[in-house]
Amino acid sequence: TKKFNPLRALLVGTGGIPYDEFLTIDPKDLF
Repeated sequence: TKKFNPLRALLVGTGGIPYDEFLTIDPKDLF
């Protein structure tokens, strides 16, 4: 499992992307 990143979770929490999709996205695509 990937290490939990609160900053990325915050983006998900604001409704930016579905959580299932978030899990499959490469961090480089987010930032």
